[in-house]
Amino acid sequence: MSVVALRCGVVFWYADAPPPRDRFEHPWVALYDDAPARFAAYLDVDDVTAVHDSAGTVWQQIFPDGPRTLPAEPESSALMVVHTRPRSGLSDDEFNAWYDTDHLPPLAASDSVVRVRRFHRAGEEFPYLALYDITDWEAWTQNPARPLVRSTPWAKRVVKLFDRTEGYYRPLTATEFPS
Repeated sequence: MSVVALRCGVVFWYADAPPPRDRFEHPWVALYDDAPARFAAYLDVDDVTAVHDSAGTVWQQIFPDGPRTLPAEPESSALMVVHTRPRSGLSDDEFNAWYDTDHLPPLAASDSVVRVRRFHRAGEEFPYLALYDITDWEAWTQNPARPLVRSTPWAKRVVKLFDRTEGYYRPLTATEFPS
């Protein structure tokens, strides 16, 4: 039987230091040799108003919305983290409509993707966060949907109207935490 739950947010950790060992179930470290290393972690939450812990930043989930089937335990071998911000000439409504209807569905349909979620946090320099849980990094990099979603007429118009950062991460093992 599948687990169905309303996940309304995530506590997200993004720093030059590993996350608190007991706070996050799935910590990640940058896939590439970054100096210093970058770390990411997240903790799904059902109620963002109930989170009063300063370990991480609480983001409100905006895609998908509503109840959904959750994997029992994500078996991700990689995490792609994308931060975006629309610039002048692109409204938040159009940006979100493009991302959620033109951009994400073909990417999320890939066999190499466990799940894709988007979040928002007002007041951030980059107020949108997308987390792509990926099962097979090599398959993801070869995914034919990646170039296609960048070449639609809508994408060609809006991509030049927002800024983005991307990070690629692999699971951080317990033995890799600093002593």
